[in-house]
Amino acid sequence: MKVATRIWKVAGKVVNWICEVANYGAIAGVAVMMLLTVADVFMRFALKSPITGVTEITEYMMIVLVLGMGLCAILGRNIYVDLVIGRMSKRGQAVMDIVNQVIGLGAISLLTWQTFAAGLYARSYQVTSAMLQIPDFIFYVIFTLCYGVLGIAMIALIVKDVGEIIK
Repeated sequence: MKVATRIWKVAGKVVNWICEVANYGAIAGVAVMMLLTVADVFMRFALKSPITGVTEITEYMMIVLVLGMGLCAILGRNIYVDLVIGRMSKRGQAVMDIVNQVIGLGAISLLTWQTFAAGLYARSYQVTSAMLQIPDFIFYVIFTLCYGVLGIAMIALIVKDVGEIIK
């Protein structure tokens, strides 16, 4: 039992580290989007020459917002409807959390699979963006990895809640 506890502690630290690194990626992506948009607006009004393709680049960069979802889940910063669950015992709340996490993991698994399939489609048919001709499959791969980080976080939460029920 002590070995399993040690393994869980190490695995928990690894999952937290992955989610924190992904969150920093999301923060950096939002900062770049902001700076790019500000530069485009400045260039448009001051120099009458906007940056070509900023809208397209910004749309693609919105994918990084999903990177922060894993840490949000780990820290429990997601939205809860506390009307019913708040009146339950700790064990009942843990059971409801497990049910919610399993349903969420199923949805994330489906999204990950379909995003990966769309990426394969975009790769095989060489789908590109309209203006800058950027290959779409790259962003599908990034999106798939983002969903993967969220899935790992949800698995960690399920294991944590199962551990609370066993105690």
